[in-house]
Amino acid sequence: MMLEVPARYIDDILTVYSDSQKCGIQQIAIRNQQMSFRVVEKFVSKQLSLAHLKICYCRIGSCTYQNTVLLLCKEHIISFHLQCVDAGSLSGSSMRSNNTDYHNLSNTRHPNLKCLRLIGVECGWFMILNKFDVPHLNFLELSQYSEKCCPKGTEKLVEKLNNDPMHSDLVLQSSLSPEPTADTLRNPLLQFYRINLLKSTLKSLVLHNTWIGKKDLEVIYELENLELLDLSMSIQATNELVMVRPSIKLHEIVDRFPKLRSLDVSSTAIGNTIHEDSVSSRGSNPGSRDFWDVFLNRKLDFLGLLDCSGGDFYAIYHIAQEVSGSYSVLQLLTAIERCMDRIPELIYASKRLYQQHYESTPEHNVRAIKLMMEAVTRYPTSETLLANLCVNIYGMMRSDYCHFNAFQKREMIRLLVEIINTDDQIFRASTRVIRIALLSLEHFKFPTDCGQDFEFVIDKLMKILQHYSEDEIGKVAIHECNMIVCNTEQDVKVMLSRTNFVQSIMAVIRKKLRLKICDEVMTLSWGTLWNVSDETPQNSSTFIQNGGIELMMNCFEVFSTNDVLRKSAVGFVGNIAEVQSLRPHFMKESLLQLFLQWTEPKNENSVDIELAYHACGTLSHLLSDGEAAWTISHPSRDVVRAKIYEAVNSWNIEAPRQVNYRSFVPILSLVHRGVEEASHWAVWALCNLIKFDGDYRRILEREGAYEILSTVTVECGFFVKTVELAQKVIEMLGVGQSSNYAEG
Repeated sequence: MMLEVPARYIDDILTVYSDSQKCGIQQIAIRNQQMSFRVVEKFVSKQLSLAHLKICYCRIGSCTYQNTVLLLCKEHIISFHLQCVDAGSLSGSSMRSNNTDYHNLSNTRHPNLKCLRLIGVECGWFMILNKFDVPHLNFLELSQYSEKCCPKGTEKLVEKLNNDPMHSDLVLQSSLSPEPTADTLRNPLLQFYRINLLKSTLKSLVLHNTWIGKKDLEVIYELENLELLDLSMSIQATNELVMVRPSIKLHEIVDRFPKLRSLDVSSTAIGNTIHEDSVSSRGSNPGSRDFWDVFLNRKLDFLGLLDCSGGDFYAIYHIAQEVSGSYSVLQLLTAIERCMDRIPELIYASKRLYQQHYESTPEHNVRAIKLMMEAVTRYPTSETLLANLCVNIYGMMRSDYCHFNAFQKREMIRLLVEIINTDDQIFRASTRVIRIALLSLEHFKFPTDCGQDFEFVIDKLMKILQHYSEDEIGKVAIHECNMIVCNTEQDVKVMLSRTNFVQSIMAVIRKKLRLKICDEVMTLSWGTLWNVSDETPQNSSTFIQNGGIELMMNCFEVFSTNDVLRKSAVGFVGNIAEVQSLRPHFMKESLLQLFLQWTEPKNENSVDIELAYHACGTLSHLLSDGEAAWTISHPSRDVVRAKIYEAVNSWNIEAPRQVNYRSFVPILSLVHRGVEEASHWAVWALCNLIKFDGDYRRILEREGAYEILSTVTVECGFFVKTVELAQKVIEMLGVGQSSNYAEG
């Protein structure tokens, strides 16, 4: 059983599961929680089937002494793992300091204990192995104990042990004792655990980032049955700590342990001299064998060389089957997999992974993302780790998108959305991390990659947009929104109509309007509404129902000189005008006068016709409903018709365009509505657009443009210029058809 729940519930859950008659639990791992010692102790005592207990990054209250938490190691426990557990500081006022009691680690008290792992917990200084009743440990880890002597708060315990004949074999130095010489200095913690007495049973010893003296190494050499030895240091360790490892060569360590299969010397000088050791004739000690004598008929299963230069040794895979290091992507992946309990190493390896992912294979990239997602789930509060994950997803999805399956993409999206979720109780990401997560989302295909989570993703994205609309994150978020609505693979716009997408964009516009700020977020918000309303009447209707016309008019009034905003907004209006049921909402004198004003170019030589083009298009749709639908007197319908004809004739037919069409049905529908000026605008638009995009020819052929335009004649009441433009379109359609037949 794994418990990953909000801290306020953990005591209640442990209380419920304390009844072993109702539920037997064999293993439990508790991470990132705050709980009461009384509740945890009751749970462990009553669950007699509990064999494996793991508590990491937790705070346990109501502890009288530091060693109180060691009482959780009951006689039925097989594996006891404490990592970064806060039971109160040694010098804390809430705890009785300078405790002289210690926990007796004996076989009688712990008959089933096989694995003991204490990582960065102060209670580790209050457990002493009974030399007359040695427990049968197979695995011992004492990591993150970099002190050379017993820390403050243990002075009375050290004094008691030094005066006790039963512990005469211990040579302990407290923080108040004079500094011993380098030859006599021994790690007091290793003396507490009398590791030499475990040589008959101990197979794994982990001393990561724990200080080791020369005499300590001699004691470790007595453990002839060791199969796993970890002498690595932390990436974060100071240079002084990195050099505390005794001067020893890699092959000499391997030679002293005939059964050794796994060795980790990451971030130590031991892993930096492999090149030199491989060419030297003999080891540093008299009688020791040389490098290749040791590895001639022997190969380690694993060798840890993270942050060591030995990782690029040319024959590294001749001496070890699996290697963690910094030299290759494969070595970094191995490091991440092996260092899941070590945050500094995870951060280091994940950062290097992004720097080298271009040299990777798709298979390695898929594995990398899987491992990093597991890492951030373990350490949700590590901002650097979150950032590294987002950066790696960003890079790998750009290069190897097609190699991730649908499930993997969905899981990545879910995690990225959890990171940007402002309501989330797990990840507390900074604005920097949120920005990177948003950029990473841009490399997915929406809604395909979301599956059933699409509406959830949109909801969270909208909250981010509204919350950070004034920041750089707001720019990234609105770009993401626009990218989603421009997706042509599925009917994404219809799906968005079932969310609060349009309302959220309008809320951002209102906020900007209130602050009188017309920035990139503002203009792109109008552009996004333009795109999301294309061929989607539902979204246009939502805009109208939520006061969109008034909002638009206010924007035009406040930002009267901003051409970018006006072009986006009037393009959006053009989409709304294509919906016949919504056209009556535009019958406002002030609005139509504005549109009429925009039909006139700023100057005679202007090639930018976007604003005038969309204004004429909107007016053409309004005219097509007939005289009865024109319910205002100013401007009159005749004036508008004349203005449209005059404006269209003033445009250069070769003018470049900044608009994309997926269908020409709304434009083609204007040709035969009995309004010559509207027909003129529609045919001009087709003649202009078909010149710049070959795909438009295929769309027009598919939508029956040839049949519609072939009946545009003077006899039918069309302008002569309209007929000429229609003939040009028909000619260009004929060229397209001829080329298609030729290819066939």
